[in-house]
Amino acid sequence: NIINVDFSETVICDMRRTCIPFHGLQFFTMDCRDMTQFPDASFDLIIEKGMLDSIFSSFDSIENARKALMEISRVLKSGGRFISITSFDSIE
Repeated sequence: NIINVDFSETVICDMRRTCIPFHGLQFFTMDCRDMTQFPDASFDLIIEKGMLDSIFSSFDSIENARKALMEISRVLKSGGRFISITSFDSIE
């Protein structure tokens, strides 16, 4: 099973439409800083693409990144993997 999460309902609607041919996909509109819909240790693998980029380009980025990473840590199984895909060259 693959679970897709995004803050934007528009993005989730687009993903639902474009991913119709694929089975086993689920889509949720939610804030990555509050994924209480998922119990602790729910996922073997979490891949984020652009989430941290968005957070670090917004107000209160350090605290928001901390909240998001704490939530990811909570829902990730012990021994699970977290992969972050970013377009930042470096953080200064």
